[in-house]
Amino acid sequence: IPLAGLIDLSAEKTRLSKEIAKIESEIKKCENKLGNANFVANAPAEVVTQERQRITDWSTQLGTLREQMRKLG
Repeated sequence: IPLAGLIDLSAEKTRLSKEIAKIESEIKKCENKLGNANFVANAPAEVVTQERQRITDWSTQLGTLREQMRKLG
């Protein structure tokens, strides 16, 4: 679908960049929690599982955003 003239590419790239940075930060937070042996040892199993799922979800979303950015050039 040709989008020339319909969207501001610069603004969209800026928006995507901010969203990518936010998600990368969230992934890093989750990885830091899971990298902490005390957290993994002391947190309930469902919390640890939830953090692992969050990484998976954020990573999927990150891949989608990076693909959108790539398509914009």
